[in-house]
Amino acid sequence: MAIPNNGLITETNSQYYSGSQTFEAPIVNSTIKATFDTDLIFGSYDPTTAGYNLNNFKLYVSQLGIPGSFVEYTSSYTVSNNVITLDIAPQSNEWFVIQLLSQYGGEYGDRDAYGDAVEIIMEATLTLL
Repeated sequence: MAIPNNGLITETNSQYYSGSQTFEAPIVNSTIKATFDTDLIFGSYDPTTAGYNLNNFKLYVSQLGIPGSFVEYTSSYTVSNNVITLDIAPQSNEWFVIQLLSQYGGEYGDRDAYGDAVEIIMEATLTLL
């Protein structure tokens, strides 16, 4: 079996080690493109619906852009081909983070998922070796 990208890692340290990707303000055209080696799985933006539990990520927003200031983004958005399109135009100073989830969940910032966020991805990678 061929090794993808000849075994070269194509993610940033943040993507690979913490399963997160940060997008600095301003967000252009209300779109955020995830570039993880893992595709985003989207069921719903609304945490009160059953489809929300199908998501393999959470979206966070902050006015400051520093860990501890991020809160989960629960306004409506859609996801197609790893591009998140916000239904409400973001403010010019809003920062966003996409956090991949582990099988145990996790949160970004001072409630971070570091160490657990990429657990499923790492397990899948190890089984290929």
